[in-house]
Amino acid sequence: MLWLLLACTPEESIEAAPERTLPADWGPYSVGVDTQWYTDARGKEMVVDIWYPAIDGGEALHNYDPFVLTVKGLNDAKPDMRGGPYPLIAFTHGLGGIRFQSANLNEFWASHGFVVVAPDHVHNTLLDLDESLLGIVALERPGDVTSAIDFVHAHERFGLMVDPEAPIGVAGHSFGAVTSLSVGGAEINVEQALAYCETHNGDGCSFFKDDLTTEGAIIGAPDPRVVALASLAPGAWFLFGDNGENLQNTVPALMIGATQDTVLEYETEFLPTAERVASPKRVITLTDAGHWGFSDMCLLVPVFEDCQGEESGYMNPDRTMSLTQFATTMHLGWYLTGDAAYAPELWENWTGEDFQVQSSD
Repeated sequence: MLWLLLACTPEESIEAAPERTLPADWGPYSVGVDTQWYTDARGKEMVVDIWYPAIDGGEALHNYDPFVLTVKGLNDAKPDMRGGPYPLIAFTHGLGGIRFQSANLNEFWASHGFVVVAPDHVHNTLLDLDESLLGIVALERPGDVTSAIDFVHAHERFGLMVDPEAPIGVAGHSFGAVTSLSVGGAEINVEQALAYCETHNGDGCSFFKDDLTTEGAIIGAPDPRVVALASLAPGAWFLFGDNGENLQNTVPALMIGATQDTVLEYETEFLPTAERVASPKRVITLTDAGHWGFSDMCLLVPVFEDCQGEESGYMNPDRTMSLTQFATTMHLGWYLTGDAAYAPELWENWTGEDFQVQSSD
């Protein structure tokens, strides 16, 4: 697939970029989607999806192979340069997820004028999961995110859509939510995590068992270019030093948890993690939501109980996604652009019976 990102014609340059709007709905841009394979500086084979503001030229909807999944993204659409350069967001998927597991969320961000990149975490996706490598994967995941960011900046096409000096946001779901905390400033401490898990068998520790090891891992680190993070259904606070103390080093965080999360439970995993994260932060609780509504996994493999929504006593996954789209766009948008459309005082007008918002400035 070969195409060139050409300079704007005089007609294109006359047309002003759309104004940023409150993200209550799909944004003013059409969205292009592209998949790229490359070998990074670590010698690691990587695949990423990239979402970007695009011009709708009648292209076919992008299908997220090998699944039959389309949202609104267009395949190989021409970039819309009117509002560029655009802020960059990196997204990291959950354990057994995949780079496009939250395509609805990633496309939503792109429709509001962001470029988004999401890598597959090798040996940790829906298609290649190897649970014996969870420890190594946990340590390499932050480096995967940094690799994906570097790839966008260096790319002959997409590098023209972003400012290499501009601040970056990171977001993730579940295991990816933990990774987002690491990329956003909190270093993992393997020895202290192992010591904690020797005497605890909670949700987080159960994922690692005896597999948390540095042997063979190319250990990732926080990325200083990241200025804000959004962590969706996180846990495993014990990974971040004695009593999770390294979480005090995070950039401004949006933490969203679900009261009926049965994977990383709200009381024992989400709340202890959110409490330890540095201020300023915003903590959102979705009442009766489950773990999978933050993603499109209910569309990819609809086997989870909370995918049935109200029929099973859960928040409808569409509602979970809608609230997540709004909140993450507001949070990341403010820290990446400073635009008044995302101003902190606008949160005061955002209330609902099925969610609660707590801010710590």
